[in-house]
Amino acid sequence: MCHGHGDPVVSALRPGVIVLVSFDPASRKELSLADDAIAVRAAVDHTLLRQGVLTGDQLDVIRFGTRSCGVVTGMRPTGRERADYCEVELDLMVTRPGGGQFPARETTLVPEAALAKVSPGSIVDAYYLPEDESAIAVCLPPA
Repeated sequence: MCHGHGDPVVSALRPGVIVLVSFDPASRKELSLADDAIAVRAAVDHTLLRQGVLTGDQLDVIRFGTRSCGVVTGMRPTGRERADYCEVELDLMVTRPGGGQFPARETTLVPEAALAKVSPGSIVDAYYLPEDESAIAVCLPPA
């Protein structure tokens, strides 16, 4: 997308302004402004899937499930690692937005630097499918 002289987008650009860009890792010299939040989210999702940080099932639960919160009641490292991520098994007590709670267990990858965010007593974003509460995905708040 090209913006002409006098365009408010161009006039807002100055040194130090943070802008979202999208790029193809295979062609790092070609950048484009990411002015569509859905396109940005899709690019991030694709990267997380490609890196193995999320599975397709977890991504579907996040996209189409109910957002809630869960209290971590137990955390066990599995011993598996991928890049800077540690695989952990989490026991959660998930809150239903309409009331009530249910226990859940999820195996997920967590950045090594964020392991304290999944210690017992921590609150995490949890997504689940109301028709199948065993389908859970956990998201950590940004650092």
